[in-house]
Amino acid sequence: MLRRPAPPGPPRRDSSDGAVGSWATLPKAMPEPFTVDARVRMWDAALGAVRKTLGRLGYREVTTPTRQRVPIPEPYIEPLPAPPGYLVTSPEQGLKRLLGAGAGPIFEVARVFRAGERGDRHREEFHLVEWYRPGGALVDLQAEVVELAGHVFEAVAPTVAEAGRTPPPVPRAPVRRVDVLDALARAVGAPLRGNESAADLVAVVRRGRADLRAAVEGAVSGFASLTAPGADLAAWTALFSWWADGTLEGSAPPRGVVHLVRFPGQLAALARTEWVQDRYVAHRFETAVDGVEIANGYDEERSADALGARFEAVHGLRAALDLPPLPPADEVARAVAGIGPTVGVAFGLDRAIMLAAGTGSLDEVGLHVVASPPS
Repeated sequence: MLRRPAPPGPPRRDSSDGAVGSWATLPKAMPEPFTVDARVRMWDAALGAVRKTLGRLGYREVTTPTRQRVPIPEPYIEPLPAPPGYLVTSPEQGLKRLLGAGAGPIFEVARVFRAGERGDRHREEFHLVEWYRPGGALVDLQAEVVELAGHVFEAVAPTVAEAGRTPPPVPRAPVRRVDVLDALARAVGAPLRGNESAADLVAVVRRGRADLRAAVEGAVSGFASLTAPGADLAAWTALFSWWADGTLEGSAPPRGVVHLVRFPGQLAALARTEWVQDRYVAHRFETAVDGVEIANGYDEERSADALGARFEAVHGLRAALDLPPLPPADEVARAVAGIGPTVGVAFGLDRAIMLAAGTGSLDEVGLHVVASPPS
């Protein structure tokens, strides 16, 4: 969420010349909005940086269809109908079909669509840069995300400076890594393994803070029982969102680059899971810059049965939320599982440009406000 700026403090008295009561500071004028030409140059530079960086890292650019008959079911992501199918919420399905057919390292700069996503950092139509490396490692993807973000910042900086603004610092190492399962356990004040059911989580949060209890209990209130398909997913998502809102997007978000790693297995999405000692973890990560999420990556799940079970959980969650049903995704599960060991990541280009421009709203850097007719 966009945080409101703190109110200005009282005027400070400047004693440098002995004149008691003189004003040391005056309110800063709001910067002029970026011109359309400046926005065009920022986007051109950022797109060039993306293609140059990923090309140098050995990826080849591809394009995939913008419409699919059956979307990948994802929690709290609503696809836009485009009969006889849906507009893509991510290029993931198309890219994985290419990987399953033998493609090597590939990337796409994709236009994606998600219904109802509106706000300073959300739009229904935006750009994802998504790339996959067969046989790769998540730690290497994390480094590539930081490198790509840095090159986008560097590419945009000259235009920001020409507009009379100070370009923000370029994201660089060192980065901070946060073990999500450990962090959630500390937040609830109880050990967590990562495979707890909705009933287990409800019992844990009832001993803790009232706002956490309300968040988790509210998330599962629409289910007929806590054992219904999707209830576990809803409870864990509520716990993670409560923690992230207070930690990453609170009044003092962490500065610089943060990788969230070792997610609970119940929040695996399309990532591979594994028992590591006594913890059920998902091999995935999310990357935030100055508290704003810009990327998420997976060591990709390759079991169609595991993906099918997760898709059924999403269908159950949608039913509890009274959302329209999506088509069965059995064939999609088989298709996206039909790859060898692979890692992949999605990078939010609009948000990266927003951060590189030192703004807090996509509207300040977007071209949509000019190119789209008024609704």
